[in-house]
Formats: sequence, C-alpha cells, structure tokens
Amino acid sequence: GDLLLSIWRPELVALRADLGLPRHPVQIVATIRGLNLTRGLMFNAPALTVIIVTVAHGADAMRRDLAARPWISLVTMARAGDLAAAFRELRARGVQRLSCIGGRTLAEELIDARLVQDLYLTTSPISAGEPGTPFYSKPLASELVVRKHGTAADAGVTFEHLRLPDASCS
Repeated sequence: GDLLLSIWRPELVALRADLGLPRHPVQIVATIRGLNLTRGLMFNAPALTVIIVTVAHGADAMRRDLAARPWISLVTMARAGDLAAAFRELRARGVQRLSCIGGRTLAEELIDARLVQDLYLTTSPISAGEPGTPFYSKPLASELVVRKHGTAADAGVTFEHLRLPDASCS
C-alpha cells in the first residue's frame, strides 16, 4: 500500500489523457492473508482504482476496511494460486495488460499457469533473502530480448527482459 505505480512524465500523462485512459493505471494487489487498508497511499486515495486479488479468508480479514473504501474492489479466487481464474475476471473487468511485481513465489505461479508473455528481472548486488535462490525452480525456455548491466550508482544491478513462449494470456 505504500507503493503507487503510475505514469509521471508529463508527455505520458498527456498520452494517457489523449487515449481516454485515467491518470493512474488500475492498481492490482495480490494477497492471501489480507492487508491493512488503513495504511498506505494506494488504499486511501479515492482517485485510484484498486483491485485486490485474494481468497475468501483474505477477503474476510479486510471486509470492514473495504466497506469504507468503495474505490477498492475484490477478485476472490476459489483457492490460492488460481491465478488463471483471477486473470479471466480481471479481463472481464476491462484490464487488458498487467505488470506484476513480486517475488519468486508469484513469478513461479504466473509462469506455471502460462500467464506470462514477457519477464523483466532486475537483480541487485544487495544481499537479501537466501543467497543463490533462483527466481524459478525449473528449467525455463525463454528468449533473451535484452540484458543491461548498471553503471555508476547502479553498478552490480542487472536488468533482463525475457520473452516466454506459448503464454495463454488472451
């Protein structure tokens, strides 16, 4: 909730307006346990459209706070990991393209469900989590589109864009 993903460059803000799109893209957050909606800009800015993807017990944990935030809606999965059904519901609500930001658990679930067309990985020299842990636990067929190594203040950072075959994102 402390994060707000949006477009800030004036020419891109103008482009969204010219295309009839809202100033800020739809904010979509996935959680199993539920979230504290009383904190964070994303959950407390009525100008935003926010969709939370969760399961029944996650929805129950947020029910009271959701009642006070009509700009936040839910997509409730029948079971954790049923991301294909959640994506179908998001598509039915008019969401056509997603940028999913998360860790390896979410990445693996999205890849296994064949919901990913392009994968953007940013790795940092900063030690976090368990060293040597791959983002995906199985062999992954992909085409490297670009690999960029950071310089100066970004030295040690690597950005990769991979294209995955046979995604069922339609």
